[in-house]
Amino acid sequence: MDEELLYGIIPQEIGNLVNLMELAMESNQMTGSVPISIFNISSLQVLSQGSNNLGGFLPREIGNFTKMQLIS
Repeated sequence: MDEELLYGIIPQEIGNLVNLMELAMESNQMTGSVPISIFNISSLQVLSQGSNNLGGFLPREIGNFTKMQLIS
């Protein structure tokens, strides 16, 4: 979903996509913070959200990303 001109917040329900392996949302107009529910997706290998207006911090749940290969 990169460069698709998406805007708004990332919904909490994204954490329900438990088999998701790659989430590429860079170069959009996303705002707010990364929802903590995203850290429930233990199968996630790529998380790319650069060039948005996201803020906040990375919580300790980032340790749930045992298969993570790239965060940007």
